[in-house]
This record gives sequence, C-alpha cells and structure tokens, in this order.
Amino acid sequence: MAPYLCLPNCQVLGKRFFGITQNKCYCGNDLLTLKITPNRCNQRCSAKEETRCGGLNAMSVYNVTGITIPLVPAPSKGCFMWDPIELVLNFEMKENFPVMNQENCARSCLKKSAKLFGLANGNRCYCGNEIIRGTALTQDYCNQQCQNAQYGLKCGGSFAIEIFDLVLIKV
Repeated sequence: MAPYLCLPNCQVLGKRFFGITQNKCYCGNDLLTLKITPNRCNQRCSAKEETRCGGLNAMSVYNVTGITIPLVPAPSKGCFMWDPIELVLNFEMKENFPVMNQENCARSCLKKSAKLFGLANGNRCYCGNEIIRGTALTQDYCNQQCQNAQYGLKCGGSFAIEIFDLVLIKV
C-alpha cells in the first residue's frame, strides 16, 4: 500500500480524503477525529519505503485531488412553500439516505446533472434545473433538523423547501 495506490480508488468514489493504516486504504468526506502528532504515523508503506502509512492506532490522511465536488455550504436561493404532491423542483431523489444533509443531497443531484438541489421536511432531497413553482417564505420556515446529521444542520421544514445552487469546485 502507498498513497499513489489508494488515491485513485477514492477519486472514483468522489471522496474528499483518503487514509492509510495497517496497509489498508480508506476513503471519506469527513475527518471524524482530532489530528495527532506526525511521529505517531511511523509505519512504512509496503509499496514505497520512504512514505509513511499510519501507525499503531494512527492513520495517515491525505486530501483527494483531481475530483469535482459540490460546494458545501451551498449558496441558498431561499426558502419556499413545499408540498410533496406539487413539486417545486423537477424530481425527488428517492435514495435511502443514512444521513440527510446538503452534501449528500447535492452529490445525488450532481449525478443527474441538476443545477439546483433542495432539502425539505428534514429528510427529503429534490433536484432540478429551475424552480417550477414556489411561494417565497422567510428563512424561519426552513428550520427542521436534518435527519441523522450533525446538530444544527437544517433541511427545509414541514411545509418548506430550501433551494440551493449546485456549485461545483475542483479539488
């Protein structure tokens, strides 16, 4: 294992980070632990002697480069009245999202080449290229906690959808 062997696997998956420990490659979008001192990553990579690949209870973590990902937090177009029967954006993503948040919804809409994405009811993701219909509401209506997400992340409301521009960045 070595960084140059792990990187392509995580690029294909569209992940932001990759890590190596115990000669295994891991990919992810979030760093879920604190940074430790670099000397704890003292295990040599098997494929490249001078490179370090983690250590005892330690992982060498790198940024994935050469991929296009959605900008998060995304620029908001506003909060709009929402009803699941009358769509505000073209279609709903019916995936089983283990965590609902801007990043997961935007990544799904990216696969559909959408220009906009929207979050509603704390657990629903919509995509489209234009706002089909919608009465603008104050941001107070888009105050529902995102399902299974970090506390404080908002995903629309019971009768409201927040719509965002799907902006891409190259990393």
